[in-house]
Amino acid sequence: MQPDELAQYKPLFLQTAWDYLRQLETSIDFLRENTHQKEAIVSAHISAHSLKSQSIVMNYEETAKLCHELEQLFSLLKDTEERLSSDDLVKLTGVVMSLKEAVSAISADHTEPDMTAERHIVAELRQQKGVAA
Repeated sequence: MQPDELAQYKPLFLQTAWDYLRQLETSIDFLRENTHQKEAIVSAHISAHSLKSQSIVMNYEETAKLCHELEQLFSLLKDTEERLSSDDLVKLTGVVMSLKEAVSAISADHTEPDMTAERHIVAELRQQKGVAA
């Protein structure tokens, strides 16, 4: 689709992006209480996947790349016994905050911020857990 065609879908993208980000935050909060809660890991995986997919369609590349990293992390965690530590969850909270800032920038018609550093944080978490992609 051309950028002018995509513009009509931006309000829907923003609405669902905020929903997925809230779900990611909720999942991380549940994991703080119980790091073995598979439902929270699965929910985070689905939210990251869904936001990634919509970001790809809308050509929001930085958001899509970071969501892809999160999707990989949660996908691999749901299939292993590895768990996230409280420090890991603090890092993921920061990553989600960066995603929120990106969506805010998109909402204000600004360019997405570069999220290379956040992608590296998530990749490092995968390596630490022994589940590198």
